[in-house]
Amino acid sequence: MTPPQSLSPDQLRRVYDASRAGFQSTADLPQVKDIIGQPRGTRAIEFGIDIKSPGFNVYVLGPAGTGRATAVARFLRQKAATEPAPSDWVYVYNFAEPRRPRALSLPPGLSSQFRDGMKALIENLQRDIPRAFEAEAYTQAAERIQHALEDETNAAFEAVQNQAAARNFTILQTPSGPVIAPVVRGQVMAPEAYEALPDEVRRQLDQARRE
Repeated sequence: MTPPQSLSPDQLRRVYDASRAGFQSTADLPQVKDIIGQPRGTRAIEFGIDIKSPGFNVYVLGPAGTGRATAVARFLRQKAATEPAPSDWVYVYNFAEPRRPRALSLPPGLSSQFRDGMKALIENLQRDIPRAFEAEAYTQAAERIQHALEDETNAAFEAVQNQAAARNFTILQTPSGPVIAPVVRGQVMAPEAYEALPDEVRRQLDQARRE
């Protein structure tokens, strides 16, 4: 039996001579395409990302920290470099159905331009629309429309007033709205005088008022 020997601290670990590696850092090494120790996994990923039909997915299973996501991302980047650039997709507001935004397909790279353009458009509208309502041309147009509406209202009221006068009535404007009142010898009949009329006369006045 060999007697135990004492070891020095330098003998307690294996030391590799880095000068034998032939490179200064790992950045000098070529990138390995395969996943180390997983040749079947490499082939499966390549096969999966080559399928162009819809409905297929690549599912990668393995312990955490083994570089699965990094490896798959590398394969996808290599594959994407050989394919045409995909379309950009953006969602826009759907005014008809707010809960269902509309998806728009744009040429590659235009989504950011579309976003920036819409942002600039909104900023311009927020600035220019209030200015438009403060412009003299708008104020004059609004006044013309208001005057035309007042003229139409007055003409309609005058026509109805003439119809009422033909039946010995007048239309009075009150806080609660227009009121039709009977007229006697050019004077509006007081409520007391109306109540004092015979029932038959009041029925005739009520019929004329409804007409």
